[in-house]
Amino acid sequence: MKATPPDVIEPVLSLGGAGNRARSDSDIGGAGSIRSAINSTDAPAVVPSSRQHPVPPAPFGAGVRCRPGRVEVEADSEDVIAECEWEADGTGCKISITNHGIAPVPVSEIRLNFSLTTKADLDRVFFQSWAMSGETGLREAGSICRSSGVMGWSNRQGSAAAVAGFLDHSAANTRIEAVRTDEETWRVTAIVCREGVRLAPGSTLDISPFWLRTGSQLSVLLGQYAEAVAALMGERKKTAPESGWCSWYHFYGKETFEDVVACAKELANSPLARSLKTIQIDDGWNRAAADNPPDAWGDWEAHPEKFPLGMEAAARQIHDLGFRAGLWLAPFAVAKKSRLYCEHPGWLVQRQDPESGTLSPAPMPDNPEIFGLDCTHPGALAWLGETFRRVFSEWGFDYVKIDFLQFGAREGIRHDRSATSIEAYRRGLEAINCEAGPGKFILGCGAPLLASVGLVDGMRVGPDVGGRWSFDPGLPDWPVGNCSVRAAAIPALWSQWMQDTWWQNDPDCLVVRAASPGYEQSFFERLVEDLSAKNPIRIATPLGLTDEEAGLWARLIWMTGGMALLSEVWGELPGGRQGMLAKCFSPHGRKVSAFDWFEIPDVAALVAAGSPALVGVFNFGDSPVRPTFEARALGLSGHWTLRERWTGEILPGEGSSVEFPELPPHSGRVWESA
Repeated sequence: MKATPPDVIEPVLSLGGAGNRARSDSDIGGAGSIRSAINSTDAPAVVPSSRQHPVPPAPFGAGVRCRPGRVEVEADSEDVIAECEWEADGTGCKISITNHGIAPVPVSEIRLNFSLTTKADLDRVFFQSWAMSGETGLREAGSICRSSGVMGWSNRQGSAAAVAGFLDHSAANTRIEAVRTDEETWRVTAIVCREGVRLAPGSTLDISPFWLRTGSQLSVLLGQYAEAVAALMGERKKTAPESGWCSWYHFYGKETFEDVVACAKELANSPLARSLKTIQIDDGWNRAAADNPPDAWGDWEAHPEKFPLGMEAAARQIHDLGFRAGLWLAPFAVAKKSRLYCEHPGWLVQRQDPESGTLSPAPMPDNPEIFGLDCTHPGALAWLGETFRRVFSEWGFDYVKIDFLQFGAREGIRHDRSATSIEAYRRGLEAINCEAGPGKFILGCGAPLLASVGLVDGMRVGPDVGGRWSFDPGLPDWPVGNCSVRAAAIPALWSQWMQDTWWQNDPDCLVVRAASPGYEQSFFERLVEDLSAKNPIRIATPLGLTDEEAGLWARLIWMTGGMALLSEVWGELPGGRQGMLAKCFSPHGRKVSAFDWFEIPDVAALVAAGSPALVGVFNFGDSPVRPTFEARALGLSGHWTLRERWTGEILPGEGSSVEFPELPPHSGRVWESA
């Protein structure tokens, strides 16, 4: 296959209605009463030159043209009016809504409508999931496309692209929907979800700024978008990539104090001793309810039998071995059989009985035994502060992995009814940050991704890994599967634009096992039994990874440059797999982006900025491929010699293209200048 190199020249962006403000009192059909603002002209505007990205004439056709349409407000009154102002250069707009009435008005949604037209065949769509388990990545255009907060378009050659998205994700959930009406036109709706929160009379609400750019490279535009979001929502202090060991993917919650200490001692005497920073105790350490096998989430106390000396002793032992101490919690998830639930049901997100009108805790839709913490309730916020003060200051942990965070962002009735679910969620994260202090590391997991910018140091960006290539439970919540290398690898690659701009990406743990430990086998037996009631048809490869599958995962984690926590018992790995892991712990320290070439969905590449050349090529498919890329797109010209970092294989070449050796199914290679 032949790849067309991405053009370094960006095209003209032609937009209608630049700099115009208009209001309309016309009603649009739909739920409630909808008021709209309409741009009154469609005159083109041209993007001015930028110091970083000059804009000469368009390299493809007539460029991309945006035709603005209605801004619709779904509310319970005609008194709510929207205003929309496009930037003078046509690269985005500002939206506000005002309640001109004399009574508060619940507002459900604000919808910005526009269309993109282009002669370039933008037939690849980039999707972003709301949390880590949804759909993330690039695929061919379908009948209707949906994405959380931001959406991208590209042609398959990777030489023409557009990206549109909201910049401020601190106040509400946002999503983008698009339909390809013909080969040249996309009809787009950008939506802000206000959840029926009331707008006071005479009040004006400024909606998140909307951002729109076109260019020749999707990866560049996504990087620019990430920087614009970070500039508005805040950036964390950049530190060296986190590394370490995590207990979950070997012990699956069955670990004891003795297990953790034994594994830490073994690593302290291994070749990885100087490369690993943190020993992280994952789920399973905390108190279990007396008659309920799962841990009592909400009661964050040491399990009396598994950790009889307590968590302060565990952290101290880890420190004595030369590591930082990390701990897993699920602070926004509350189990029904926890003391927290029994003693403080009013601290949880509520639901209202439609007949009696009484309030009661609202269980999670997919788990009636788990409830979401109401992070607007003063008591709940005080409890969060006490919990993390104990973890950081009393127990002495340096790092927390806070999981199932989406439970704090579910819609429902809260103590502060003026807050959206996202505003409530961020109040909870802010309370945790207040107790962390300098030098502590906060890893988010199971979180609303875009809503977390500025409040975490690291973020899980995809589903769980596991000791098998693929596991498809057949559930719509996990479109790429779960608990497998393939399910974790695909979102990790397509989330690269977030890395080191918003946080350190956590692709999930390094596992390279050829055989599954007993804990994993029993975990999957329980999982399959639970899933059988929901979906009896499942597709899974056998437990255990081949050399190629383990090698793909190890190479991908190293190439992405984010977090790298292994979850193997070092002494149980054969020498070859130990050597495979060892090569993952000398960071290259370079900015890496997805390669702008999308001809074959199962083949993707990551390319490091600058020189010397560094490129990772990955085959997620079931057939061998022989990828070929243009040399100048990889920073190569004349004669070159590349070396595969894991095997040492040498690839000499010259000319205008690089033909890589055949990639077997489920494999990857990382090539660097020799």
